[in-house]
Amino acid sequence: MSAPKNDTPDEAPSTFSTTTFKACPDIYLRSLIGLCAAGIIASFFLPWINFFMEPITGLQLAQYADTTEDAWSLSAVPILGGITFLTCLFGKGYRLTSLLTALAVGITVMWAFSEEQEIYRVFALGAWTTISLGGAMIPLAVIPGKSEESEKTE
Repeated sequence: MSAPKNDTPDEAPSTFSTTTFKACPDIYLRSLIGLCAAGIIASFFLPWINFFMEPITGLQLAQYADTTEDAWSLSAVPILGGITFLTCLFGKGYRLTSLLTALAVGITVMWAFSEEQEIYRVFALGAWTTISLGGAMIPLAVIPGKSEESEKTE
């Protein structure tokens, strides 16, 4: 007769467990980035600033910008948001376009602060939504993802 096998390890179990970060499936990342991009597009048409208690949308800011550079920097946000949304639908290049969209949001906010030091006091819902969604796109774009094919093989 053989001795019964001991299924317990010879060593005492460690009190610290080592957990590894599991990659999030790409479809979830694409969906979240696509929602952020759609939100950025929609927030462009919401009030961005309150000027003497009169709400002004991002579209109006772009139309009445002093220079063409200001108009293009404001218009780049929803254009890149639209491109990011489309790349999320097709599944190719959405990480790069989401980083570019977040960069455009950051540049636009820095431009606004360079024009007026206390601009955050007049920011309205559209501006805060754009800033929040643009900031959320950055970690979503760099989170490691795994494709559906790699999930099937595991």
